Amino acid sequence: MKNFLTGLAASVALALAFACGGESTEPVLYDVPVAGVAIEGKLPRMMVGDKATLGAMLLPARATNQNVTWSSDAPSVATVEATGVKALVLAKKVGEATITVRTADGGFTDTFRMLISDGTTAVWGVTLNRTAMSMVPGGSSLLTATVSPNSATNQEIEWGTSDDKKVEVMGNGLSAMLTAKDNGTATITATTKDGGYKASCVVTVEPYVVPVAAIAFGKPSMDVLLKRGTVALQLSVLPPNANLGTVSYTSSATKVATVLGAADKATVTLLDYGATVITATTAGKTASCVITVGEGGAASAAAVQTYFAAYSSSFAIKENGKLYAWGSNGGGRLGNGNTNAQTAPVPVVAAGADEWRFVTGGDGHSAGIQTDGTLWCWGSNTYGKCGIGVDGGIATDHGPVQVGSDDDWSWVACGDNHTMAIKTDGSLWAWGYNGNGRLGLGTTTSSYNTPQQVGQDNDWATVACGISYTVALRKDGTIWAWGYNGVGQLGQGDTDVDRSVPTKVGNDSNWVKVTTNQSHNIAIKDDGSIWAWGSNSWGRCGTGPGSSNVLSPTAVVVADNPKTWRDAVAGGNASSGIKSDGTVWGWGDGLYGKLGNGGTADKDYPTKATTDVTDFVGISMGYYQTIALRPNGDLWTWGQSPQNGNGSSNILTPRLLGGGWMVP
Repeated sequence: MKNFLTGLAASVALALAFACGGESTEPVLYDVPVAGVAIEGKLPRMMVGDKATLGAMLLPARATNQNVTWSSDAPSVATVEATGVKALVLAKKVGEATITVRTADGGFTDTFRMLISDGTTAVWGVTLNRTAMSMVPGGSSLLTATVSPNSATNQEIEWGTSDDKKVEVMGNGLSAMLTAKDNGTATITATTKDGGYKASCVVTVEPYVVPVAAIAFGKPSMDVLLKRGTVALQLSVLPPNANLGTVSYTSSATKVATVLGAADKATVTLLDYGATVITATTAGKTASCVITVGEGGAASAAAVQTYFAAYSSSFAIKENGKLYAWGSNGGGRLGNGNTNAQTAPVPVVAAGADEWRFVTGGDGHSAGIQTDGTLWCWGSNTYGKCGIGVDGGIATDHGPVQVGSDDDWSWVACGDNHTMAIKTDGSLWAWGYNGNGRLGLGTTTSSYNTPQQVGQDNDWATVACGISYTVALRKDGTIWAWGYNGVGQLGQGDTDVDRSVPTKVGNDSNWVKVTTNQSHNIAIKDDGSIWAWGSNSWGRCGTGPGSSNVLSPTAVVVADNPKTWRDAVAGGNASSGIKSDGTVWGWGDGLYGKLGNGGTADKDYPTKATTDVTDFVGISMGYYQTIALRPNGDLWTWGQSPQNGNGSSNILTPRLLGGGWMVP
C-alpha cells in the first residue's frame, strides 16, 4: 500500500507542474506492487535423488519487488534451495512434501504437493467386488479385492472379520474365502499394506429360504354327508423343505362352508348343503379343494372309513386301496384266508375290484365297501349276520363275500351278531340276529340272512352297532337308537326297556358323529363338545368319578375348554378322542395300555396320551387296542398284542405302525 501511495503522489506532482506551465528536467519514478505469484515447473512426482529447478513468476511481471522465499514442509523428504526467483528441489527419501513460494511484497503464495518414490508405484485405494452379501450357515463364497492403481507395486492385502463366530475369512492375496458359521452379521475388511487403505463388505448369515414350487391339498375334491361339523384339510408343499410362509384360505361359497387356516392346516366349517371351493394361496401358488355338502346321493356315496379297531381285530386301507388286517382271527374275521391270529398287518384276500374305501368290524365278522359301491362281508356267519343268504358257518374261504349284487352302498357297521348298512339314497338296512329289536324292524324275533329295509325313511347318514343295540345319525343332526337298553345305552332316561324301532335320543339336532362298541356311546356336537351315555363301568363315559350308568347324553368332563374335540370314539370298556390341537386322550378301562398314557390304570376323565405327536386327525378304539391316523398317512397303535399289530408285546404308549395308509 505504501508503494502504491508513493507512486500516486509522484504522478499528482508531475501533473500539477505541467498544469502550471512549469518545465521538468527529470522523470518522476514510482513502484509497481506485486499482485500474485505462480510456481513454474511443478513436478508432482520425483524419484529419490532427483533434482528439479522451479521458478516463481510474479504478477505483474514488471512488479517492482521481485524478492521471494522458498520452503518445504518436509525437508527430510525434499529440500529446496532458493536463488532469487529460482529454486532447486532435491528429493531425499520416499514420502510426500509440500513446496511453497511466498512473495516479499504482499505475501502472496503458491504451493504444490509432490510424491517422492523409490521407483515403485504407490497404492492410493482399494475396493471389493461386493459391499454386501447374504450367506447360509455352512456356505462359502469368494470375495475379491482390487488395488488402485492396477500398476501399484505392493498389492498385498490383509483380510479380517468383525466376528469369526459368524463368518470366518481365509485370505489368499487379492481373494478371500468366506465361510458362514452361524446366523448373524459380520463385516469383512480388506486393508492394503501400502498406505493402509480399507474396503469392507457386510455379510448377513441367515437360513436359506427354499421357494415354493407348488402346493396341493390331499384331495382335489371331497363329498361330506352332513351340513354340520367340520372337515380338516391338509396342505402339502413342493419341494417338501420349501418355506411355506403365510397361507391365506378362502371359501367360494361362505353360505355352504367357511374356512380358517394356519400354515398347512385348515378347518372347514360346514353350514349348508351345496358346493364350495376352498382355495389356499401362498407365494403366488394356489391349491383348491371342491367340497360338496350333499343331501344323500353323491355325498353319501363318498362316505369313507379307511381304518377301524373292532372288538379284537383291526383294519386299515393303504393309499392304493388295498385292505389289510391284524389281530385275533376267530371265524376268519381278518379275511386273509385262514383263522390264525396276526401280529402285523396282512392283506385281506383280494375280491371284486379289490379297491376299498370303507371298512368296519364287529365281534366275529367284518365288512367293507369297495370304490364301486359293492358291499362285502367275511368271518363268522352266525344268524346270517354276513347277509349272504345262508345262516351259520363261516363266509367262503375265510375271505370277503359280496352281499347281494347292489352297488349303491354307502355305510356299514357290525355288531356282535347283527349288521347295519346305509345306501346312497339314505335308506337304512339291517340283517342278522334280531334279539331285543336291535334290527329296528319293529319285532324282536327271528333273524335275517339278507338285508332288510328299516322303515321308509331315506335321511340316514351314519350308523353304529353295539352289543345287541344300534345307534344312528340322521342328516338333520338328530341321533336315534334301538335294541337292548339294559344299562341306558339307548339314551332314553331309563333302563331295561328295549325299543324295536328307531327312537330319538333327546331333542338336540346339532350332532355330527355318534359311535359305540359294546354298551356305551360317544357323540360329538357341532360346537366341538363330546357327550356320553350308557354303561359307565371303569369310567368309560368320562362323566366324572363313580360307576353309575349314564341314562341320557351327558357332557364328558374336560379340565379346560370342553369344546375343542376334533374326533372321539367309544371303545370296548373305554373311550378315546382327539382335541383340535391334534393331541390324543383316553379314559375308562386302562387294561393292556389302550389309553396310551404309559400305564394300565383306569381313568374316569380324559387323560392325555404319552406322545410328542400333535397332528392326529382320526381315531378308532376296540376292546383291546387303539389306532390313530396322522395327515401324512402314518398309522399309530397301542394296547394289547396282536391287536396292536406292532409285534408280540403290549404297547402302553402310541407307536408308529407304518406309513402309506389312506387318509379319509
